[in-house]
Amino acid sequence: MATRQSILGSLGKHGRIISENSGKLPSKTKTFIGTLNINTLIQTGKIYNLTQEMDRQRILILALQETRFTDSETTDYGNYRIFKSGTQKRVARGAPIFGMAFLVHRSIIGSVKEVTPVNNRLMTMRIQSANKKYTLINAHAPPTLTTRRIPKLLKNSGTNLKKL
Repeated sequence: MATRQSILGSLGKHGRIISENSGKLPSKTKTFIGTLNINTLIQTGKIYNLTQEMDRQRILILALQETRFTDSETTDYGNYRIFKSGTQKRVARGAPIFGMAFLVHRSIIGSVKEVTPVNNRLMTMRIQSANKKYTLINAHAPPTLTTRRIPKLLKNSGTNLKKL
């Protein structure tokens, strides 16, 4: 089983992680991108199972919600790089809340130009293909919000997106 290890990366302005590799997604090839509310990735073996399923389905980029990571570091795991956006905030029994991540296959790491962990509910990733640039937005709004909290959440999310 692969081990978790930190990688060297440069931080740009506003805490953005900028890829050191230059490269682009090849044109006219299918790139499968997915999203998944994982509920937690801190359980033993869950990342391994997830990466095995990504290999089987040939998914190159996966946006994850509710990872419960407590940091915003970039980590390598096997053939994948995990770009995380976490928080130190905790709920009952000390479990961390929310957290986002992008799981990117090693073969296309060079096309990732910028990753911006905005907060524990919003994260963006910019990727470069041969002839286009794409911005992927990973956002999470819990389904159990009270009606009085929804306008505040939408306002904060809109403000954060405008900053990008």
